[in-house]
Order: sequence, then C-alpha cells, then structure tokens
Amino acid sequence: MSETAQKRLKILFLITKSSWGGAQRYVFDLASHYSTKYDVLVGLGGNGPLKTALEARSVRTISLPFLQRDISLVKEVRTFFDLVKMIRLEKPDVVHLNSSKIGGLGALACRVAGVKKIIFTAHGWAFNEERPRLSRTAILFLHWVTVLLCTKTIAVSQKTADDISYLPLIAGRVEVIHNGLSPIVRYSKTEARRLLCERFPSLKTASERLHEVATERSRDKTIWIGTISELHPNKGLTHLLHTVAQLKNHVGIPHFVVVIIGEGGQRDALEAIIKNSGLERVALLLGNIPNAAEYLSALDIFTLTSTTEALPYVLLEAGDAHLPVIASKVGGISEIIDQLETGILVRSGNKKELSEAISILLADTAKRNALGKALQQKIAEDFSVQRMIEKTEKIYLS
Repeated sequence: MSETAQKRLKILFLITKSSWGGAQRYVFDLASHYSTKYDVLVGLGGNGPLKTALEARSVRTISLPFLQRDISLVKEVRTFFDLVKMIRLEKPDVVHLNSSKIGGLGALACRVAGVKKIIFTAHGWAFNEERPRLSRTAILFLHWVTVLLCTKTIAVSQKTADDISYLPLIAGRVEVIHNGLSPIVRYSKTEARRLLCERFPSLKTASERLHEVATERSRDKTIWIGTISELHPNKGLTHLLHTVAQLKNHVGIPHFVVVIIGEGGQRDALEAIIKNSGLERVALLLGNIPNAAEYLSALDIFTLTSTTEALPYVLLEAGDAHLPVIASKVGGISEIIDQLETGILVRSGNKKELSEAISILLADTAKRNALGKALQQKIAEDFSVQRMIEKTEKIYLS
C-alpha cells in the first residue's frame, strides 16, 4: 500500500465503556498514535476518562448512548442499529473492536454494513470468570462466533489465544500481540508518599488515616504494600485483606500498610472486611486517583491477586516502577513474571502461598530490589508500546 493510500486509511475503534482500565488504555495508545497518520475515530459507551483523554489528543469520538456493560435486550438492539448507521455513514476501512460485548455486536454490525477488515482484540474471555456452567458455555459460543465474524483476532497473551485454540475453524484467525507500555513519568518515592498523604482533598478521610498510620509507625520504616485495581470480585482483594489480617499479628513481621487504589462495586464488602478484621489502621481504600501509575513509586511491594486476567497493564506499570511483584498465576501473567526471577507467582485464592510470599518480601530488602530490577528490564525489552503499535499496524495494512 502506498504512503498516500496509508494516509487516507480510516480506522474506527469501538469499545463498550469510556472508563479507564486496561482495554481503554490500549485503545487510547493505539488511537492517539495512529491519529497522526490516519483518519481515526473512536466510538464508545457514554462519557468518561477515555473520551476526555482522547479528545485532549484531538482524536474524534462518538458516544453511543445505549452501549452499556449491563445486558438489556432493548438497548442491545438499539445499539446494533446505531452501529450499523454509524459505520455506513463513516465508511471506515478498518474497524477495531475491543471488549466482549462490543466485539459481538460490532462484528455483526460490520458484516451487515459491509466492512472488509474487522479486527477484534481479546483482552480476556468472559467465560473464564466465575459463572454458572450454562452461562459460561453460552458466552464461549458467542466469543467463538465473534472470532469467526472477524478478519483477525488479536490475543493480548499466549494464554488468551490458547484458551480458544481447540475450537473449530479458529486456525489462522488469532495472532498474539502483547500489550505494550508507554513511558511513564512518575514521582519519586518520597514525593509520591507525601502527595498520597497530603494532597488529595477529594480523598480527605483516607489521606488523613494514611497520614496518621504513616506518622505513628514512622513513615520511613513502614513498608507499603499496594495495588491499583477495580474493586471487583475478579481481582481477589478479599483474599488479600484476609491474608493481611492474619499477617499483621505475626511476631517479627515489619510494620506495613496496604494501599488499594481504585473504585468499584465491591467497596462495601471490602470495607466490612477491614472493619471486622481490625484493619482500619493497616488497609486503606483510597478510591480512584487520576494518573495512578505516577504514584507507584510510593510502594515497596505490588500485589495482583486476580482470579482471571489476560495480560494486565498494571503489572507492566508496576514492573516499570522497579517494584517487586506478587501475582496470581492466571491468564498471561506468567508470560510477564518468571517465578522467583522477576516476581513471585501464587495460586489464585491460596492464602497460605500469598502469606508466605508477602512475608518473604517484607523481610528481605535485597530480594525486593533484585526482583524489581529484573522485572523492569524484562518490561523494557519485551513489552514496549512501539512493538505493539507496529505489529497491530501490520494487521491493518495486510
């Protein structure tokens, strides 16, 4: 394809939610980069941080008012016809679908509207989540149909690709392209801790508690364990809190606090665990913080206790911040973490293994430093955003 033709290429990205998570970060990185050379448009559900970030980069967006994560037959039908209308009006050369729901709806709408190149990125599979068996089987079937309707499916990890490799007619339709990390300018440890303690009026209560804990236990000697996570059952945060509740009473364990950055529907349940386990001065739910990855240097240990993942951006961000990581051995996480070389892997939901891993890193500063350095090197070598962008562009132009 000639350079002139490339410049005229029109790419439509579609994603269900305009919130900010791994899939949204992925769309932002690709759309903002390609908008400098192609005609790029992003269709998304509602307003939110993704829409704001894209428009700040002068990327055109269209909100689809009936596109939501929750299932509603009436809204799905209206969204489908909205998609067909938009696609016929915009006439994109490539449609790039992200997230399970828009994957199915979007692929069908693209076929009806006559789009020749339909790309779907699998950021994980909903059938891997804890659901009734019949529901998981139905979702698996819908994912299979989505892949068949698309020209190419991008899996963000080898495990994601392997999860559907046994299905009929899949061969040759799936390509693995790992998520890539853009450079992040972050605060120093001292500055990040000071800002988390003192600079967020919207988080006044949590900040005051954090400042109180840090002051009482000597801010310099307290070890900060933390994560950035949606407060959702899939993230395994109840396991983390129950483990911490047991650890805090162990003799010889260094003073520590647990900082959880993020928001979600499980907040009430997590707050109940904190209260009932006497963790009010140990575990702190800070809520959403803009550009949270910039504050990762405040931590000494990063945890990711998910029950299901594909290839999480937050793990790449933690590694880029030189943090030692303890993570569940699920999805594509083992493609980032090599056991005891670039982090510690534990079985999802296994409190004994999680407790042992935290205890090891709490007690051994040298081990924390070595694991953090090794992970940072692996992220820099194998998970660059430029590699992701170049491989994805080849699919667009093939």
